[in-house]
Amino acid sequence: MENQTPISQNDITRQKLERLQIMHATMQPSLRGRWVRLIIRETLTVALYIIFWKHEWVRWSLYVVAPLILLNLGLLLLLTWGLPRKIKLLQNSLNRQGG
Repeated sequence: MENQTPISQNDITRQKLERLQIMHATMQPSLRGRWVRLIIRETLTVALYIIFWKHEWVRWSLYVVAPLILLNLGLLLLLTWGLPRKIKLLQNSLNRQGG
């Protein structure tokens, strides 16, 4: 444990930026397909809820399905717009620090 070299804040930010850029490059090609699948899936979900609304268990299942839909939507929003924004912020931070 004594042989560890201290890592500067600039190096930590650079490593974080590299990880985020790799994640973004990996996820970017599949994002459009994910959005299309989300829209199709949720359209079918709404249609099925309308058709089977007369059954009480369908109404109760909405309490489980709605948060899952919102979670999925939130994750896709973060991957689509939040991740590139975070990458830009880290790049600006590194540029200001002179690295």
